[in-house]
Amino acid sequence: MLAIIAASVLTALSGQSSARPLPTVVELCNDTPARVTWSVTRPTGRSGRTQRGWFTVEPGQCREGGIGDGAGGTALVHARSGNLVWPAFGGEPMCVPAETHQRAARTPDACLPGDRAEAHERVAVDSDSRRHLIRHRVTCRQLGAQDGAICESGLRDSEGFLERVRTLEVCNHGGEPFDLAIAGESRDGRAWRVEGWREVPAQTCEDVWRGQAGSGLVHVRARDRDGKPVWDRDDARFCVAAEADFVRAAETSFETVCGSDGEAPAGFQSVRFEPGVSRFTLDFRGSNAD
Repeated sequence: MLAIIAASVLTALSGQSSARPLPTVVELCNDTPARVTWSVTRPTGRSGRTQRGWFTVEPGQCREGGIGDGAGGTALVHARSGNLVWPAFGGEPMCVPAETHQRAARTPDACLPGDRAEAHERVAVDSDSRRHLIRHRVTCRQLGAQDGAICESGLRDSEGFLERVRTLEVCNHGGEPFDLAIAGESRDGRAWRVEGWREVPAQTCEDVWRGQAGSGLVHVRARDRDGKPVWDRDDARFCVAAEADFVRAAETSFETVCGSDGEAPAGFQSVRFEPGVSRFTLDFRGSNAD
């Protein structure tokens, strides 16, 4: 009987500590090769929530610090590096400002000018009699296979965050399918990765390349089913295989001599991503590119 009473008292005390205002501490850990920054929304009792950020953590490090009084329950956490975000899948959308902030949390229907609605992960708050603790850790694997590999390459911008990830979309507005070869920067940023051929069916749009482009450039070649170029552009030249699919590396963006049988230099159209641009759409109409 005494044991039951004691357990009941402990449970009641635990419930009281999670409900009443206590100092709230965050423990943020960065297991990526680049800087990551966090915005944290803590419960403050009576359904209130306060959002505070940004907290930047160096690669391979953890950071702990107080963010003000709060209550127990569930916190909401958003992290980013470049334009990659955690959580990458699912999550609860909340408004996030670009600048440093400490304010009442806002849902997407009440965002202020300059805010973005971003996914937040729900994190249980650990509470005891002294404080509330919010723990969160980010890794590249949490981003999924493709973006996780990009993250692990560690290509960083001038501020130490991950280099912006770009996506190239190609739209085929013509009546026939065509094949694409793409030359994008290698993951170490020191060469070009050239691969082909990828079919783009008629009257469809597809994301054909996603990666980091420190130079801002991606090169594209399209050919019809007879092997003839869909357009005649010579912004760059890379060796391509005429028949089989291929993946190869190139040290320059203007190759004139090919080292393998069955390969020949071919003209590519260059696409330039301007600073701050994450997505570019290239439209093809009939035999000419817009």
